[in-house]
Amino acid sequence: MLFFSNFNIYPHAEYLRRRAAAEALARAEGVDWAEDAPDHAAWRACVAAGYEQCREGGGRCARCFRFSLERAFRRMRALGCEAFTTSLTVSPHKRSAVLHAIGREVGGAAFRAYDFKKQNGFLESNRLAAERGLYRQIYCGCEFSLRHREPFRMVLLGLGYRGEIYARWALAHPQDVQVTAIAEPDPRKCRVWAERLSLPAEALFSDWSEAVAAADAEAAVIALPDRLHFPAAMQALARGLHLLLEKPVGATWEECVVLDAAVRESGRLVQIGHILRFTPYYMKIAEWIRSGALGELVSIRHLEPVGFHKAAMAFCRGTWGDTRRSTPMILQKCSHDFDLFAWWVGARCKSVQSFGGLAHFRPACAPVGAAAQCVTCPAAIERTCAYSAIRLLKESQSLWYMFPDVSPAGIERALHGPLGRCVYAGGNDAVDHQVVNLLFENGVTVSHAMESYTFGRDRETRLFFTGGEILGDARRLVIRRFADRTTTVWDAALESGNAAHESSYVVGNDGLLTDWVLALRSLPPAHYAERFHESIQAHAMAFAAEVSRTHGGVPVPLASL
Repeated sequence: MLFFSNFNIYPHAEYLRRRAAAEALARAEGVDWAEDAPDHAAWRACVAAGYEQCREGGGRCARCFRFSLERAFRRMRALGCEAFTTSLTVSPHKRSAVLHAIGREVGGAAFRAYDFKKQNGFLESNRLAAERGLYRQIYCGCEFSLRHREPFRMVLLGLGYRGEIYARWALAHPQDVQVTAIAEPDPRKCRVWAERLSLPAEALFSDWSEAVAAADAEAAVIALPDRLHFPAAMQALARGLHLLLEKPVGATWEECVVLDAAVRESGRLVQIGHILRFTPYYMKIAEWIRSGALGELVSIRHLEPVGFHKAAMAFCRGTWGDTRRSTPMILQKCSHDFDLFAWWVGARCKSVQSFGGLAHFRPACAPVGAAAQCVTCPAAIERTCAYSAIRLLKESQSLWYMFPDVSPAGIERALHGPLGRCVYAGGNDAVDHQVVNLLFENGVTVSHAMESYTFGRDRETRLFFTGGEILGDARRLVIRRFADRTTTVWDAALESGNAAHESSYVVGNDGLLTDWVLALRSLPPAHYAERFHESIQAHAMAFAAEVSRTHGGVPVPLASL
């Protein structure tokens, strides 16, 4: 019996990764598997309380060993087993003598004192994990082992919607990162965040390039407008900074290739802001795929519903509506999805085909008598227009992130500018619908649709296996097995306690930033370049899709980019 009891692992995304690996190992070895339902709060109360400042290997670790071994001993007796042991002794950072002493105190003769690190056990475990494609942890799992290190000094470039998310995370995690400078052209935002982050005047910049040049930092977070990601990344790498880089990393595939070479040359870690793979819902899908419980993955159908309100404001009126000033919509909106496909399928994409266009937000579709701005449009037209900026902003505050000033006066001013423009006035060329077909090297196919004209914004996914199927709506997964005709339902809301649409993104943001910090602290530099190279494959798929779409839907081999 393999008993997985790890209350201490932090964050939850890390727990899910390790659980999936342990479950896959048990299945491969043909042994029974059991999970001790995690309760991190209970672990903190029973083990960590009063020992938060202990260094790794000290008193807190001994309490943690005892906590886990006691639970294993109780489970052993409940199952009627004769003995128990621990795999912790395989780690070169764990003292086997201490573990054996505690094990004997807890279980007496029932405890088997194995030392798995002997005879190159640690190296052998690494080899087997690589051979079987199992996740290999890069730290012990305890949140305190992460926190008892100096925070990374970073410069934050851009305080828009994404930039403010990173700034708030930095405030909440002073043990991980310290913001030493910010670059933001809006003086009001600069002042607000300078006060929150306790930054002096000399650490505030209106120009991102000046901030990078003067940065007293080890890393940079780049959350600038799309077209600035590439030049900012190149300058930051030249300064020797590690990066958390918002997608898209380049406005063209050529820029991505240049950046890929620069990352390899620099020896720095560059993490792309793909957050979906760090959310419990999408991680659960990956677990099912890796487990093999439904057989081999054959194909995926995936819908990215933009939402008619966001399509009108962000991808028609907003900066992303004009691809000459930003990037293709399929790249800006769906690089997250392509990253998921590459992760789930576990192979490189081989060929891409795409169709789509701009069907509705065009001058030819404008109602007779419509004005160029919603605020000056005849009331009879504006009040019945589904895409009226006035109506959309009154109905929901979810679009306010697009406005630099969300006060009533600020929104009123914005309504007289581009964000209050009639969607039929012209000047926008972003598509409002696009379908993409992808063929992967292992034969798996993916059919992806990006649709603007939807009420909801939650992605919908169907995965087809040789032994079953999975249906998902971004909250629930319905798993159906062919062999025994059974159905299992997994609900992310029940696991997280929050069914809100944005809740998964909050978890994803935290997982992304935590993963970046963990990689900076633990990932061998030899892996930096390959990590980034694999990440930009999502961009390759998006650019290939745009080439195909603009050339009548011809298949585009990725090798031809």
